Order: sequence, then structure tokens, then C-alpha cells
Amino acid sequence: LPSHTSKGFANLQNGDCLPHALGLATQYLLNRKVTRDAEHISLASQLRVLLHRHINDHWLEEPGLGPAMAWSQIVTLAHNTSVSEQERAQFGEWGSDAEQQRMRWHAERDGMYCGLPELLAFVECLRLARVHTSLRVWRQVRGVLQLSTRVPEPAVEQTPSGRFVVLDLQLTGELDSANAHYKLLQAGSLRDGVPKKRKRS
Repeated sequence: LPSHTSKGFANLQNGDCLPHALGLATQYLLNRKVTRDAEHISLASQLRVLLHRHINDHWLEEPGLGPAMAWSQIVTLAHNTSVSEQERAQFGEWGSDAEQQRMRWHAERDGMYCGLPELLAFVECLRLARVHTSLRVWRQVRGVLQLSTRVPEPAVEQTPSGRFVVLDLQLTGELDSANAHYKLLQAGSLRDGVPKKRKRS
């Protein structure tokens, strides 16, 4: 398990920290290095698009490993219903119609910080590729890392082999605020750190 001394990988400060962390994990699991700033930015942008495309394509369906709610409800709850009163006053409420919610999400999503819907979408995309993944999100409380969220929840974490790729993320700052920040930790399946440069044979 990670601790407060666990190192983090490179992370972005441009609002795409979560898709970047997840994209970086994918690259490292494939033993690919990401070194240049432009590569990090492009990786985050591409993964954000991929996750949002998956959510949009399944808008009226329930995720296979998530709560018993349609994607439309999950996204609306995370990005509209449960945001601060100040944000709701600025952007307005999305209403209860799924297609209206989709239109509002499309209009606002490029400026949104990613969160639980995107974590669920990432796990589901990998599951469709037969890569079973467990995401653990940690927060530091009084100098100790505490488990905040697991995706999927343990009750639905079942695979034929019982094996998982385990990725650990640390969330800092106030939840659902501009100060919230995710970074990928050198723990779980990535405890060995950045992939080493391959030797030529």
C-alpha cells in the first residue's frame, strides 16, 4: 500500500491532471516512456476525449461496474447536482431530461475537472479490453494516506483469474474545486516507477 512517503509520477497542472494520470499509467503499463511536456499534454487531452466519448456512447445505459444509475445520472450528479451553489448559479441546473443533460454536458465538459465519472469510464474501457483494473484514490489526513475511493467498489471486483491491475492516485486540495489535483503514485502495479529504457539486442 502507498504511504505519505510514496513518490508521485510527473503530473499536469493545467486542469487535465486526472486524464493525464490515467493516461500515464496506461503508457507505463505498456512499458512506454513519456518524457516531453508536449507528450504529457497530448496524452491527457487524448484520454479526456476517449473517456468522454465512451460516456456519451453509453449515455442512457448503466456502467457495468458502477452504481445502478445511467451515465446521464452519474455525470449530472457529479458535475451539476453536487457542485457548489456558486457554480450552479453560474452555469444553471441541467434539469431531469437525459437529452437535455447531455446537451448541457457537451457545452460545459471541456472546461470541467474530471472526477468519478471519468474514473468509472476508464475502468470500463479497460475492462472491455479484458484488462481488469482497480483504482484506489488516496487523501492525506494528518500526515497519513487514507483510502478515499475505490473504483470499482470491492463488492463488484470480480475477475475470472482474480487478478487486477492496481493503480493508486493521490487527490489533494478541496474536492470539486479548482484546487483539487490528482497525481499517479509509484505504488500498486507501478511500484517500480518509470519504465527503464530498453536495451537494444
